[in-house]
Amino acid sequence: MKLTPILTAAAMMLCTALTPLASVTPLAVSVQAEETTENVQSETVSGITYEFTNVDGMAYITKISGFTGSIFVPDKLGGMPVGYIGDLATEEDLPYGATYTVVPEVRLPDSLIAIGDHAFRYHSIEKVTFPASLRYIGQMAFQKNKLTSVTLPDSIEHLGHAAFMDNPDLAKANLPASLTYCGWEIFKNCTALSEVSIPKDIKAMGQELFDQCPNLKTAYLPAHLEQAGEGLYAGCRGITKVVIEDGAEYIPPKFCPNKSLTQLSIPDSVTQIGERAFAGSAVTEVTLPKKLEYLGDHAFEGCEKLTAVDIPDTVQYIGDAAFKDCYFLESVTGMKNTVYIGYEAFSSTAFEKTLPDTAVLGDGVLYRYLHKSDSPKEVKLPAGIRYVSPYALTQGYYCNQIEKVTFADGLLCLYDHALDTAYTPDKMEKLTTVVLPESVESIGERAFAACPLLENLNIPDSVTYIGRDALKDTAFYKNQTGYLVVGDGILYDYCGSETVLTVPDGVKTLSSSAFNFNMKVTSLTLPGSLVYIDDYACTGMTKLEKLVIPDSVRYIGTYAFHNPASLTDLTLGNGVEYIMDYAFAPGQNSTYPLEGVVLPSSLRYIDRSFGVIEYSQGYHYKPDYVYKIIDGFTITAEWGSVGADYAEAYDLPLHLLADKAAKPGDINQDGSIDGKDVRLLQDMLHGKASFNATQCTLADVNADAQIDIFDLSVLKQMAK
Repeated sequence: MKLTPILTAAAMMLCTALTPLASVTPLAVSVQAEETTENVQSETVSGITYEFTNVDGMAYITKISGFTGSIFVPDKLGGMPVGYIGDLATEEDLPYGATYTVVPEVRLPDSLIAIGDHAFRYHSIEKVTFPASLRYIGQMAFQKNKLTSVTLPDSIEHLGHAAFMDNPDLAKANLPASLTYCGWEIFKNCTALSEVSIPKDIKAMGQELFDQCPNLKTAYLPAHLEQAGEGLYAGCRGITKVVIEDGAEYIPPKFCPNKSLTQLSIPDSVTQIGERAFAGSAVTEVTLPKKLEYLGDHAFEGCEKLTAVDIPDTVQYIGDAAFKDCYFLESVTGMKNTVYIGYEAFSSTAFEKTLPDTAVLGDGVLYRYLHKSDSPKEVKLPAGIRYVSPYALTQGYYCNQIEKVTFADGLLCLYDHALDTAYTPDKMEKLTTVVLPESVESIGERAFAACPLLENLNIPDSVTYIGRDALKDTAFYKNQTGYLVVGDGILYDYCGSETVLTVPDGVKTLSSSAFNFNMKVTSLTLPGSLVYIDDYACTGMTKLEKLVIPDSVRYIGTYAFHNPASLTDLTLGNGVEYIMDYAFAPGQNSTYPLEGVVLPSSLRYIDRSFGVIEYSQGYHYKPDYVYKIIDGFTITAEWGSVGADYAEAYDLPLHLLADKAAKPGDINQDGSIDGKDVRLLQDMLHGKASFNATQCTLADVNADAQIDIFDLSVLKQMAK
């Protein structure tokens, strides 16, 4: 998988956006025993008492007590190999300010598979030996100890959030290449950490992984990351050098924004630099890679010693404040094909002082327009402007005197906030007229938000996208009634009060303002002309009971129908290709009467769209987003389809369409019964893999309601 930019429909404005990092499903291994005391056993070994249960023939330790020094966990308890140490196994939660018993050393058995959340946190552990069998370490499992080194085995697949956080004496650590899930802040506040082994082929590095580790001298970014969290080396005040492997394509946000950084070399393989990646560094020069396409918000903000930069012609996007406060930055060259330049991208630089009042940069981007006098009141912008940057027309002292703005032919896009004001209550208080040419294709979010008297506005038929609240608080919008359809069949908003609605034929797009938070509508009929449903278009329609998505619809945006509190009947058309995050997900505290959905075979992308609730919990003064699966919600889909994969990813019950159902034995649901299915069943029987409900049904090839060696024997015969 490559971490590359994607163009969403919201990016019809030709603004490249960063792809959300692919969600990584945690290791499918149980680390929590059922809440029951019926099967709890107790055994005392070397003066330490272990309470445990039987989980799949292995001892699951639920509590360790009576220890006064080191803990050497035995190989067996109750005659069973020790496989799991559960959450808070060493103690229950203690009141604020209390301390735990000192534990100089922890030695773990060779059979151990998983260590649960908080298992050994807040002890003065100085040494721990991890076995080669260990696959899972839960969040905060060893937080706030006195470990001096950590050597993780190559078997480790999952490291939970803050697993080794707050170990001030930890000087050495390693991350094995076997990691498939790497949580936040694993080594945060390990202030002595100076030596870290990071394999070149590692696939995951979590957010703020080494935050506040001042003794690290080098920031390292491997070439083949699939999961790269922000702030990997934020707060590492001692870093003077960055090593980015050739082949790396993406530098994550807040990668190394440290004043100590003086050496920076970026390989030509990099196509994206995330927001604040090197903000505030002391670099005096930087050579941007030849293939660079995206330069994130605040990427080099505050690099006060930077004097010159050549921006390659491949760069399409320069984010807000990308070079702001680079006071001595005088020479800026390149940008031939740049189509987006964010607000204050070059603010407080020597370069910006050389720009004319009407500053057009890159590929016809109006970066700013300075209206320095109260005359003329009518502004006619020159030809050659194709894109208008955020707040470009509201940066002059007399912008509130402008009454009319006319754009020349050739204009393609007004970006978000183009005629909005930033950080000030001032408005374009006299603006009543805006003339747009027939060439305009997109109008961004809140584009006219600071224009309360704007009444005369033509939106050409060439417009195919209009952003959320683009016309908010304008007189043009307030004067509308009924269905407000603009541009090329865009339903911008419904300005009425009826509860039973039929969207007119010819509407191709429901904009993000179309019906959001309309809590009166009980019936909504969509036309066969509809293709695109934008983000938030119908979010909060809590009274809507039935919905049919026509076959013509291809895209359903993020939060499009979020919180469907009364929706009991949903039909998705056979043309739907994209259902974005939380499109039909419930609110945290609302009802969710929808019991299931049939996902069409046309589907190409879906994630957290049905049957999943996102909620946050306090975690180190920041939200920790977790997901709750709705019990019993059923997915109906064809075997091997994106819909079936979605059900498996979130462990939702899957009903396979009868004419496409996989046959018994086809465990991987690829349409054939072969050695791949045999290997899957072998791994499952040996505890190396876990099956969802559908796979369990397909694996029971002799139909005796059990999955065992007899099924494997039959499957081997079927696979010949």
